[in-house]
Amino acid sequence: MVTATRGASNLQSTPVAITAMTAEGLQKLGISDVESLGATVPGISFGSLVGQSHIAIRGIGSSELNPGVDPRVAYHQDGIYIGRPAAQTGGFFDVERVEILKGPQGALYGRNATAGAINVISRSPSAQTSGYMILSYGNYNTVLAEGAVGGALSSTLSGRISLQGRRRDGFGRNIVTRTDIDDQSEANIRASLRWRPTSVIDIRLIGEYHREDDNAGALHYLGQANPSLPLVGALNGGVNPSNPRDIAAYKDPFVDVQTYAGTLLATFDMDWATLKSYSSIRRSEARFGSNIDGSSFPLSFSTVVENADQISQEFVLTGTLGRLEWLAGVQYIRENIYSSQTLPFSYVVAGGPNLLAQGYFAGGKLINEAIAPYARLKYKLTDRISLVIGGRYTDDNRRVSDQSQFDFTRVFSPTNPVINLPGFPRQAKTDFKKFTPTATLDFQATDNLYAYISYTEGFKAGGYNLGVASNAFEPETIKDFELGVRFDTTDRLLRLNATLFHYDYKNLQLGILRGPVIVIENAAQAELYGADIDVTLRPASALQIDGSFSIIHSEYKDFVSTNPAFVADGPVDLGGNQLTQAPKFTGRVGAQYTIPLGGGEVTLRGDYVYTSRIYFTPWNERAVSQAKRGLLNARLTYERGGWSVEGYMDNITGKRYVAQSYVSNALFGAPVLGGLGAPRTFGVKVTRSF
Repeated sequence: MVTATRGASNLQSTPVAITAMTAEGLQKLGISDVESLGATVPGISFGSLVGQSHIAIRGIGSSELNPGVDPRVAYHQDGIYIGRPAAQTGGFFDVERVEILKGPQGALYGRNATAGAINVISRSPSAQTSGYMILSYGNYNTVLAEGAVGGALSSTLSGRISLQGRRRDGFGRNIVTRTDIDDQSEANIRASLRWRPTSVIDIRLIGEYHREDDNAGALHYLGQANPSLPLVGALNGGVNPSNPRDIAAYKDPFVDVQTYAGTLLATFDMDWATLKSYSSIRRSEARFGSNIDGSSFPLSFSTVVENADQISQEFVLTGTLGRLEWLAGVQYIRENIYSSQTLPFSYVVAGGPNLLAQGYFAGGKLINEAIAPYARLKYKLTDRISLVIGGRYTDDNRRVSDQSQFDFTRVFSPTNPVINLPGFPRQAKTDFKKFTPTATLDFQATDNLYAYISYTEGFKAGGYNLGVASNAFEPETIKDFELGVRFDTTDRLLRLNATLFHYDYKNLQLGILRGPVIVIENAAQAELYGADIDVTLRPASALQIDGSFSIIHSEYKDFVSTNPAFVADGPVDLGGNQLTQAPKFTGRVGAQYTIPLGGGEVTLRGDYVYTSRIYFTPWNERAVSQAKRGLLNARLTYERGGWSVEGYMDNITGKRYVAQSYVSNALFGAPVLGGLGAPRTFGVKVTRSF
């Protein structure tokens, strides 16, 4: 059962391209966070740069590093939209299920969801006492301690509290300072109360806290985009590490994130309708630091600060009238984002002494405020055929108040006042309005065969480049045509779900490095089409074979742009190039076998995950891409009487791969920098459930 359409429905008769996994399914695949979700589920790409997550679905995602930029994948936790990428990774524990909606979500989850949506649903308190405890230890001194307990506090009130702590030594080190990098140190807590004074009222209050303080998000030197440019760091005695897992930087990278959240969920069942209310207040405080030239020579160091306050309120009213199922809702959200980037430059880049100049600074306040009413109607034409129509009207207001400087006249000091460039300080505002319709015709051909055809439009608002004296970039739009089939054999031997899709994608917002800053430009039109296929085969009660596959053809249309690493080449026609984060093929094949043993069960599971080449720039440069890769994972689990002992090994062959990369400033010689996926990891996990 899933809630992708804002009401409980069976996965096999839900007219949405969706991948849904329960807590048990996540455990079997070794998915414990958003990163492992992206590394395991085909059609989803996850990368991390400078501590911020970049999620893509079906080749559409966010690769920009700009402060305040909205992601294309709408991330929700317990029905609450989370706008800041830095705040999206802390709630992935004590999870009931995860739903991944593929394709634009123009009506029900329309907030900038041109790529899709991820819905994480945490476990709710219940009157029955329940809980669990997990202790895990693995290589790199990986330690996980997690647990939850909940139950009745009175006849009408129940509660639950969940805790999680993670720590890990680094996958590499900074050879200059000898500090571990790409390590992990996180703590999470969630407390919730559920009040049911009557059978028609259900109220849940959730409080959450997340903290990360480590040297994750290191930018690794991966080569050079333009070999004809001199690497300034190397010319001045800087070195690069011999081991790609290491970095060479005069300062250590850092990630420092705190997130606080309070959520109130209320459901009121009335005779004629059900009203649901989603209220939330969130605050995130994030600081990221990274060396952006890849060498040990002190050319520059980037410090990004992003503090955000978010309030949101959503009402959803649903009901049934004869053959008609109806839904009406309205969402309001406001983000106050206080952000800055400090980027001193060494005078060496201009032939001067080895001193840091004040360099580049951009900072200020961004206000994103949106209100969106929406509706969805489902009418049963016959007992087996239904027509669904819906739409959302979005009014998205954007305001900016910022400063900007590029100063080579003063030696760097964090206390120096800002000397603004012409056009700053700036105050500006703009408004974006769009109606996004959707229509679906579904057909329950038999009890085991279901099909649908749909048309959906998606919309992502425009906005401002912080510290860039230009007009707001424009919104992007997408039109999606889909045909889906869901099939189960009567004996449950085979389940086959397949979806064909075609995207008409216009006015893409692309982040391109111009000078010291990545600027979002409306630069292209694109076409994408492909298929998602999920198969589960159970030839015997003890054996399950399953697979998921995603096939994508993507190409830019009418797109001409100058590569910052090859400025002398001038504008280049990129028509026909593959979109970034859009591999042509991703697939996972897995099998598990379960046998009884000693009053319990032993399960052996293996998974192979394949991804074809991924490009990280629209110029499709091999130097800024990841070649095809295959990852092999395995788990051996023994379960008995509420106890579980699991031995695991992920990335068994130790494949080194790039999760995300970009080309840094041409002033440094256009080095390619990026983040790496996890190496071979293994360990033992003990779980006690009650």
